[in-house]
Amino acid sequence: MLARFMGVASLIQGLARAKEANMSSPGISELELSRLGRGEVGYVKVLTPKQAQTMFPMVEGLPKTGNLFSLHAADGTLIAVTDTRKAVLSHAMDGELEIVPLH
Repeated sequence: MLARFMGVASLIQGLARAKEANMSSPGISELELSRLGRGEVGYVKVLTPKQAQTMFPMVEGLPKTGNLFSLHAADGTLIAVTDTRKAVLSHAMDGELEIVPLH
């Protein structure tokens, strides 16, 4: 099972980098990646308030200071934004998501 998640982690990392650079995904579509993760895999990003506001303008009331933590599905879909790592990890556990690291 760990090997499966490590392969998914590499794909997620490539997709996340491509999304940030507004490029197409590296060899796998978002639909294919979402099917691969099947709602089981996600990742957390640490964001400044400015980055969070730019990435998620639809989220109202974001704090203006301190880091924020966003939880994403394998395909990059935003699941939650919070001001503590503990809260975002708790949200992932509630959703039974395996968190993979981004490098």
